[in-house]
Amino acid sequence: MLPFDPPARRGMTEATVERAGARRRVKWGALLGLLSVVGAVAIYAANAAHYAEMPLRIEENEWPPMAHAIAESGKPIIEYSDGDHRVRFNPDLTVDRSPLVGAWHPPLYQYSLAAVAVVAGDSTSNGLRAVGAIGLLAAVALLLLISREVTPRWRLIGGVAAGLLIVHPYAIQGSVFLDIDNTIFAPLALLAMWLAIRFARQPGPLSATQVLGLGGALALVTWAKMTTTIALVGVLVVWWLLSRRPLRRAAIEAASFVGAGAALFVSTYAAWSMATGIPFSYTFDVTFAQKSGRLFGEWWITDHAAHWHLRWFGAAVLLLSAVYLIDLVRNLVASRRARPLDLLFLFGVGVLFNYVLASPTDGAYQGKYAFPALAALLLPVVWLLLRKPHGRASAWQWAGAAALGVMAAALMPDVLTNLSLYGHYGTWSFELAVVIGTGAALGAAWLLGRIDGDRRGFAGGTLLVVAILLVAQDVRSYRSDTSPLYPIPDTADFRVAATDLNASLGSREVVVAPKDLGFYVDGPVIEGEDAFARGDELLAAAMHRHSRIAAVAQGTFGPPIGPATTAVMDKCFLDRRVIGSVTIAYRDRDCG
Repeated sequence: MLPFDPPARRGMTEATVERAGARRRVKWGALLGLLSVVGAVAIYAANAAHYAEMPLRIEENEWPPMAHAIAESGKPIIEYSDGDHRVRFNPDLTVDRSPLVGAWHPPLYQYSLAAVAVVAGDSTSNGLRAVGAIGLLAAVALLLLISREVTPRWRLIGGVAAGLLIVHPYAIQGSVFLDIDNTIFAPLALLAMWLAIRFARQPGPLSATQVLGLGGALALVTWAKMTTTIALVGVLVVWWLLSRRPLRRAAIEAASFVGAGAALFVSTYAAWSMATGIPFSYTFDVTFAQKSGRLFGEWWITDHAAHWHLRWFGAAVLLLSAVYLIDLVRNLVASRRARPLDLLFLFGVGVLFNYVLASPTDGAYQGKYAFPALAALLLPVVWLLLRKPHGRASAWQWAGAAALGVMAAALMPDVLTNLSLYGHYGTWSFELAVVIGTGAALGAAWLLGRIDGDRRGFAGGTLLVVAILLVAQDVRSYRSDTSPLYPIPDTADFRVAATDLNASLGSREVVVAPKDLGFYVDGPVIEGEDAFARGDELLAAAMHRHSRIAAVAQGTFGPPIGPATTAVMDKCFLDRRVIGSVTIAYRDRDCG
């Protein structure tokens, strides 16, 4: 620009240059966003394809037979036949010929599996894992829709939250694990919360259509699972009363959509029960009997559950959640009103409270129940960091944040694959070291923004550290081929043990084995869990009377064998073979 240019011309030129610079920044930002999306999808695809090819394990094996039964008859019922793989005894030691009923929970998930089996074929049970991948994709879409309701920066905030979700090791492995919470429940819960946030924005009363819409979403969630839905409904009602005014109208609205949801679920479930012949009370009896038996269990189970969830969610996510909780309390005290994303956050906290404190479970079952909390917590913490525009970060700040993330990932121990299923849950001094190290990396990244005078810190750098820590754990889990949700070494032992059993036993000889091992055995099986639930004396009598019971297999995972059974084994089952984590005792052919 020449020094003698008129002031007006100089102003126009400067404005033009500024607009051109802004356009370049937008283009570079869009390119960076696109590359981030491609990278996140590639990380998910590579890991999901790897884990999807793993053998079915734990209770995954329960689902394909029921999906096949639904595809054939429309009912989650497997009728007894003389060629049944499972052998069950009545108290009088006659064979239990009652059908197997798969209505442990409302059967929406099983019908989803059956639909995939019909469309894609069920020649491979691993193909059923597509249901979870589709569910994760739906959860990502719903995070974007919820973001659109709460912030004009929804593309950035929703996109970052969705990206962190699909690179999170819990989400990756959970999406290809056959169960309810980590596949269809999370997106259905997000659907209900999206509708609630959308409808709560309007100043006037809810219309009948909106009441039925939100009630229908709650009914659909209940069709997936009843127990965790209790937490969702409770949190939703509290949030609704804290968000809407006047309070009397809010209470009437909450009662209306909860009542509509209950009526829709009860009526449709009753119709399904009549059509299938399964008693209406069956699911309630099974689910709530088990749930009540686990309420506020022993302290060691709670301790194990706390270790599990700290490792699975990651210290970074939980630390940022703690910051959001402080901000939530501050806002409630100041305004006496709840914010839209407080609904997701409180639901996530409610799920964690349920499965860590109220109803903790030990062993492999922990890894699947709390997944909906992860999807619910990520969006609020990202919103908290990015809700207001920050100053443009320089290249050195981004490089510094990346270096902090890489350094933290290199120094951080492998928190998932070193967490054993069977009691090696670590110490709290170890957990504290992980939390302190993670917090230091996040705090240092945040302070990088203060160097240039941004009083809010470097939010983007903080989230970059979170992403690097998650991807580093993905790499570790992939390379070690194991994690708490996938006890692959034990599965390998089961397959070798099953090969030994199949080679040693006749086609009609029966083995007593843990459920997980029993699925790999060709011949008839008495599942240890079922046998021990009916009593040690009954199993011992059956083993003594029925010479067809030719072997007993014990794994690390499974109920202990009682004294009566042990006495029979010490007398007649003397050929002992140890295969990894499995011990097999074969019956002496001459023992009566």
